[in-house]
Amino acid sequence: MRRPLPAVVPVLTAVAVSLVLTLSGSASVAAKPKHPDHASVTDKRGDAPAGIDLLSGTYSITRKKAVWSVRLARLTETTFVAFESWPLNSAWDRIAVFREGGKTVGRVYFVDNEEETTPYLRKCPGLKITWKPSKAKVRVVVPRGCMQASLPGYGPYEFRVFSRFGGSRGGPGDTMRVKTLDVAGR
Repeated sequence: MRRPLPAVVPVLTAVAVSLVLTLSGSASVAAKPKHPDHASVTDKRGDAPAGIDLLSGTYSITRKKAVWSVRLARLTETTFVAFESWPLNSAWDRIAVFREGGKTVGRVYFVDNEEETTPYLRKCPGLKITWKPSKAKVRVVVPRGCMQASLPGYGPYEFRVFSRFGGSRGGPGDTMRVKTLDVAGR
């Protein structure tokens, strides 16, 4: 003989299903909004002299590396390009790329802005630089271990790029639009 289910069982089932649906919905609402981990930007042609006129750039960041790529109107022996990652605190990481004695040079700096802006040169054995005058393109791949301010697990990050002739401060230059990226959840 079958026993009839007490009236409480269907009510408990409905409450359990409702609770599961409510909790799963609130988890997605409570989750932190995700920032992208890559972006592309363009810049107006002709707003700077050809040897420093930035035209387009791509940025990406993962737990293992940060990658910048920028295309210029023309890439010359006197072009200086700086790539920066700002973790929205009082310090940032800068990668300076230029030509010296016919060779491409890349330097990684930790820039501390606590009391006064002070760049500290850092060793970066895994730094990879591609300098292609025929395509007017510069690309850098920076291991995250070389980046002191932009540690993995923090973010969001503002990625910035600027250029100048010979890196001389106060001279003409060009900048790309700032992009904010994040890898906190990755």
